[in-house]
Amino acid sequence: YVDASLRTQLRTNAKSSVHHWEFIMLSSLSIGQKLSIVLLFVAIFAHLYMGLLHSSALIWLSTLTTFILACMGSCVPKESELVNEGKSIAHTISSIVVLIFALQALSPVVRTFSETTTDGSVWACAAILFGGHLAFADYSMLQDPRSCLRSTISLNMAMCASVVLSSRLTMDADVYALLLVALQLFAIYPLLRDRVYTYYGNVTTRDQRQIPRMVVP
Repeated sequence: YVDASLRTQLRTNAKSSVHHWEFIMLSSLSIGQKLSIVLLFVAIFAHLYMGLLHSSALIWLSTLTTFILACMGSCVPKESELVNEGKSIAHTISSIVVLIFALQALSPVVRTFSETTTDGSVWACAAILFGGHLAFADYSMLQDPRSCLRSTISLNMAMCASVVLSSRLTMDADVYALLLVALQLFAIYPLLRDRVYTYYGNVTTRDQRQIPRMVVP
């Protein structure tokens, strides 16, 4: 037997939080971005592989987009970077130019990487690497030093998958264009996204309104 005083002290949802639609949408945004980037890269590869996309148009578009992203990232100041923005932009652009020429030099080598490998093995290897890229990706976008190792592993797996897929193309220009897109999607864009996200505030971790304690009569 339990008397009525037990129900007067009953609490329901005492530590629950109200999750608004805006909070849920923004929290899942980073996951959707990662999936969209991988699917976009695979779609670009498929178009190059089937000859539906010309490599020269992709190279010019990727180069222009890369410079735009680099300039945008340099214009967003870090917490300890309030001066010398012009030097930062120049340094970023020079680094991008070096990477572009390095990819161009490596394109003939990458094209012959999997000549003796069947298509099925290449597709399976790329799928596993992209799966690891998504599994180890940092979805918090907070530039936490503790997640640096996971982000590095995720980036390396994405670039390895890009190299594996690029090796199935028949022309050096196609390989160079696809590697340039991989650099832009998996390396440059995440840096810009995290920097903007950190500088302008993390709206997804703000304090949520607590549900008031409810007393069951």
